Amino acid sequence: MPFNIRARGKLSQITTALYNFEKSGQLHQMTSLRIIPIGSSGQFEMAASVETVLLPGNGRKTLSRRPSTVLVSDSRGDYDVIADENIFGIGVDPRDPMHHTILSAVTYRNGQPTAWITELMDDEVHKLASGEEFDTTALAGRIVSVSEESAVIESFGEKFEIEIGESFGEALGIEIPRDAGDPLDGAPGV
Repeated sequence: MPFNIRARGKLSQITTALYNFEKSGQLHQMTSLRIIPIGSSGQFEMAASVETVLLPGNGRKTLSRRPSTVLVSDSRGDYDVIADENIFGIGVDPRDPMHHTILSAVTYRNGQPTAWITELMDDEVHKLASGEEFDTTALAGRIVSVSEESAVIESFGEKFEIEIGESFGEALGIEIPRDAGDPLDGAPGV
């Protein structure tokens, strides 16, 4: 009996799904598989064709729990290399730009305070006075006001204050995921 599977997810999720499919001790096989990157989002679309055998007259009410023996390794972790090695060659950056866009300084230009918004991932600095608009990878908005040690930013109708050295994520109370290993951690000024 043929059927098709379509799914979308991270490469690690697709790897897990394929592992679970092959580990299952059912009478089935994948006859074709397509994995297509969706831009540089880190997401992939998977399409697979599967054939399975149904045995008429089999009185079983549940599927077999006996695992398949076709996999090279029984350990799911041994297949992490598929996702870790970036086999599709897409430059996906797992870091959250909200935690790497900071108010790095406040200076004065013609007597007016100017907020320096620094995108650490791209090494870009936006020097903005009150009323000026900005568009960063993390957030787009407008500088409402600038004081000696902070700025008030408006984005999507919400206002928040950000202090020098603070990231957009910290100012908005967004938590950093615990497993977000980050090469910028501990860098000067971060």
